[in-house]
Amino acid sequence: ISFADGAFRLVPGLRVDHYRLDPQHDAIFDADNPGVALADIRETSVSPKLGMVWTFAPDWSLFGGYAHGFRSPPYNDVNIGFTNVQFGYTAIANPDLKPETSDRVEFGVRYVGKVAYASLSGYYNRYDDFIESMRFIGYNDAGLMVYQSQNIAEAQIHGVELKAGLDIGALSDAWSGWSLRGTAAWSRGKDRSTDTALD
Repeated sequence: ISFADGAFRLVPGLRVDHYRLDPQHDAIFDADNPGVALADIRETSVSPKLGMVWTFAPDWSLFGGYAHGFRSPPYNDVNIGFTNVQFGYTAIANPDLKPETSDRVEFGVRYVGKVAYASLSGYYNRYDDFIESMRFIGYNDAGLMVYQSQNIAEAQIHGVELKAGLDIGALSDAWSGWSLRGTAAWSRGKDRSTDTALD
């Protein structure tokens, strides 16, 4: 949706996710994981998002937006059964794993010229039932390290991202087809339930 002769644009969106998991036992899984019950997944989610771009000068724009996110529990986190005695660990299933939802805001500035481009943005995400895959939870009776994917009730992740590129071929015909691209990112995560850092 454009305003001011296209200088300001709104980009609404709606995403629908549907996940269905119907696991089947087989002899190998049953032999390696006696008594482990397999879990089904039936999840549907509707996620709205809204973005905006304001071109305030030639080659320069500000952008930002909000997005609701949804992530179904990965099938191999819900129903995994794997032991490596040689390396001293086992990964166990979590049939009670809940889907992860999030709310994200992001703002940034972007330059796109004939020879170079760059963007700098910051973001803040808040999660409910954040899925931490393969979390170390202790040792079992056999002395093996035990890992299990678990939900963190409330979590947040924030950070900054920088992207830039240069079309070297635009500077000299001798370098036609060559370009230079780079990215850098910094982020921090926190378990808001315990006020500790996310691994």
